[in-house]
Amino acid sequence: MVLLNILVAVRPVVETLGISTLLFALLASVVLLTSRVDATTASSAEECYVHDCMRPVLRTTTSVLLVLIVVLAVAGMFRVVRVTRAGAAIPVYPGARESGGRTRYLPHLISWDDRSSARIQRIFAFPNVTPLTTIARHADAKLSTQGWYLVAPEDLERVGDPQVIVWQRDPDERLDLMKVWPLPNLTRTQRLYGGIFPAEFLDAPLVIEWSWALGGARSPRYTRQELIQVRTPPPPPTPGP
Repeated sequence: MVLLNILVAVRPVVETLGISTLLFALLASVVLLTSRVDATTASSAEECYVHDCMRPVLRTTTSVLLVLIVVLAVAGMFRVVRVTRAGAAIPVYPGARESGGRTRYLPHLISWDDRSSARIQRIFAFPNVTPLTTIARHADAKLSTQGWYLVAPEDLERVGDPQVIVWQRDPDERLDLMKVWPLPNLTRTQRLYGGIFPAEFLDAPLVIEWSWALGGARSPRYTRQELIQVRTPPPPPTPGP
């Protein structure tokens, strides 16, 4: 019973780290069954035989499940720390205010368009209309020192008004910057679909989203190759006779 009470006490922590409730319930059932078997006094030789045979099996099963719980808890803790740090490292433009957004620590069970294993979405409103390239250049100065490289567009200085700007960091991280409001042909009601866009941002002149993803879609790294044309000088004229 002591072990069962310990499991009940740590249940909120275990589930916060991403451990399945079904797995936790199974472990608690095994511990309870083991406690009842240990507390039962055999009244016959046959009952004693069954008791002696089942006790090692139940103890082994309980030990395996405890080890599995510990491994999953440690893995979940590392995942939470990594995702939290990645979200905190997203550059924030001066004057922007944040609200809404969403954080996902585990992959979708079923997803047709998002194959990432974790994702952070941070929403920022701006007091004035600011070109997306201006925000990207401010962020790129910090991201380039952290191992990020620009994927699309290829050059922030030669692009007009892109819809999305993408960075990547090897081996499996992606960072998207996009304008999410206002957009043509998108109503205020439609913008609120999904639950991550805050209603107080509907009157903002510009709202952007930073989306960090672990895994998922990848793009080939762009390598600028400067083409230098070397002209071969013509041969000297042949002197006359």
